[in-house]
This record gives sequence, structure tokens and C-alpha cells, in this order.
Amino acid sequence: MNPYAVLGLNQNSSLDDVERAYRKLALQFHPDRNPGDSEAASKFRDIQEAYDRIKKPENFRNEQHFQEGFQSPFDIIFPFFNEDPNILMNITLNVQEAYFGINKTIHVPRKQICNMCQGTRFKQTILCGSCGGQGFLKKGNNHLRCKECSGTGKLGTHKCDNCHATGHIKINAELTVTFPPGLKDNSVVRLQGAGHQFRQFVGDLLIKLKIISFNKFHLLNDELHTSIELPLTKFILGGEVEITDIENQVISVKILPNTPSGTKLRVKNKGMKIAGTNDKTDLVATINVQIPDITDVNIISKLKEFGI
Repeated sequence: MNPYAVLGLNQNSSLDDVERAYRKLALQFHPDRNPGDSEAASKFRDIQEAYDRIKKPENFRNEQHFQEGFQSPFDIIFPFFNEDPNILMNITLNVQEAYFGINKTIHVPRKQICNMCQGTRFKQTILCGSCGGQGFLKKGNNHLRCKECSGTGKLGTHKCDNCHATGHIKINAELTVTFPPGLKDNSVVRLQGAGHQFRQFVGDLLIKLKIISFNKFHLLNDELHTSIELPLTKFILGGEVEITDIENQVISVKILPNTPSGTKLRVKNKGMKIAGTNDKTDLVATINVQIPDITDVNIISKLKEFGI
């Protein structure tokens, strides 16, 4: 369940928005206004649970059994699961893929509602005699969750063989994921509703990214790095050197004579894309001075003359 979607809201909605939407929908689908309407009763339960999940999320963590101490505004109590509906996966992209963005097809082992019993865990069900299929009992002005059917309004008669009475089956879902340009190492991409699917709620898929090097490029502290192989003559005399960026564009940079190996040059706005913008960071290029393997005795003699 996405509680915000049930209330007709998005994830960025304020608590005031939640309160207003909840009061409006709860009034619309309240059992007293819809006597004998099982669909309205089911909708009312979903609205109530969605409100509880947003207002009191701590009650939905690591809880398996009904807790007598927790009551919602209408005193409807829902059973909770001790299983995290979210799925965490690790995906590796190279720095070129992270720079340009990419669509990738992935396979996600996850649980989904059994297609035979629709998550009820039973092949056959009958209406609960205690609550008349409503899922709750009226006590004064309050509506209490029916303990006989755990708020479902139904009782099982024969266990489902397809899911072994668990209510869900395991599948290997194939998903195409769009990774936008400019993602950082260890960033997390969230796909809503792509996690485990249970009757009460649906989890999200959380993809944690590992960005690895590509050719001469790698990320370090979220900056794009490369290297320049500098000939010895250029090291001694200085001058123009060329740097090729990740888009294969050549940039000319002037260096001073005797610029030591390991020096880092910054090229403005030629680094990593910044996600969600048209901006880029700087490209950091590290100079590596190439020391040739000199075997010519005449060259060695000349170098000695100059004290090199």
C-alpha cells in the first residue's frame, strides 16, 4: 500500500494535507453513511490504515501481532507484518553510464500476491459470521476490528496450494530502470511500488549504485578525474597540452616549465554532470610525467653535460 496514493496525495504532501484528505474520505466512506456496502467498508479500512501509516509509522515496524494499546481515531486496528516490504539491490554502473544516464534491464526477486487466492491464503472463503463480512464490529460510536477474521471480513475454509497458505508467491520480475545522468557513487534510486507486494501494502525497490572507472576516467569525492601523460620535453619546456574529456572533446591547457608529476589541473565545467540540472563540476586532470627509457650513449652523454 502507498498510503499517500490511497488518500489521493503525493509523497510531498504536508500533514495538514493528510488530515484534510483523511477527514473528507473517512466521512464519505464511513459505514454509518454506507450501511450494507461492503465496497465502501473495504475502502474505509484502506483509508484508515493509510492515515495510520503516515501519522504513526512506528507502529508498522517489526510488528506481527495485534497490539491492544494502539487505537486509531475510529479504533480500527489492522494486523501488521514483520517483513520489510522494501527491496535493496546493488547495481554497478561505469562512470560513462553514470555521466550520460542509461536504461538497464534488471531482474528483481520479489514476492507478490498469490494469483490463485489473491493473498487470502485460502482457496475458498466465506463471509465472517461475527462481523457479517464488514471486517469490523460496531461498539457504540466506535468501529473495532473484528478479531475473528482479522479485519478481512472473510474466513478461509481450504488452504491455498499455490502459495502454501502464505498469501504470496516468489517471482523474478524483469524491470527496465532509467538511470538519469549525473548520479553519484553510493546514491540510491527509489522505484515506488516495485518492491514486495502484500495485500496490506506494496514496498519500494531501492537501488544503491556503485560507480566504477571507465577508460581514464573515475569518480573521486563526486568529482570526475582523468590523467595526462606528459612527455619529458613538455615537462622541461612547458607549453600547450591536450586533455580529452568524457564527451571525447579535446581541450588545450597551458602548463609551466618543470610542472611536477602529480600536479592536478582543473578544467571548469568539463567534469561530472550534476543530476537534475544542466550544470557540470570541474574536470580534474593529474599530470604524469613520462620518463623515457634512454639507452643511446650520445643522449646520455649530453644529459650529463647539462647535469641532468
